[in-house]
Amino acid sequence: MSTQVNPQVNPQVNPDTNVENQPTTQGVPQQGPDRRLIGAIALLVFGVLALLATLINSSILGMSILLAIGVLFIVWGLVARVPGLMIPGGIMTGLGVGILLSQAAFPNVSGETDGGIIVLCLGLGFLLIIPLIAIISPERHWWALIPGGILAFIGLALIVGGPALSALDVIGRFWPVIPIVAGLILIWQILRKR
Repeated sequence: MSTQVNPQVNPQVNPDTNVENQPTTQGVPQQGPDRRLIGAIALLVFGVLALLATLINSSILGMSILLAIGVLFIVWGLVARVPGLMIPGGIMTGLGVGILLSQAAFPNVSGETDGGIIVLCLGLGFLLIIPLIAIISPERHWWALIPGGILAFIGLALIVGGPALSALDVIGRFWPVIPIVAGLILIWQILRKR
């Protein structure tokens, strides 16, 4: 659906031009690259990496595709100044780094340590969301501290092993006490104000 411009309202705009094709927002030229071009470049880079991974017998290249997708989301978000792209970017970058570290850098570690590396990096990927969004937006996404902190803690416990795993087991059994206590505190505060 196209909307025609009234030349009497804005005489500088050509009335024969479709408003949707105008590179302006209320008379101010838009700055920055076209988001479709950035998306097209991201698809092109992803496709080339995926094709190379299938043609070249390289396990490292195949393992780095998730990392590459995450970095593409981050670059796309930074260039287009879209905070929402930092969320999949941070998560996939963290997971991709974890997979690369566990499989390529530390291939001979135990299963728990291997999983711990991946979970720790995934947690760090969630935590990466906070500064990435802060670069381009005044919005703060503190919610990422919750999954990021929990995953990083679990990953560290898996890597350290021994007493850390015992502590993780105890926390795993008794964590429901935390929301129970929080709910009781909230009820007490509400009833106290009445």
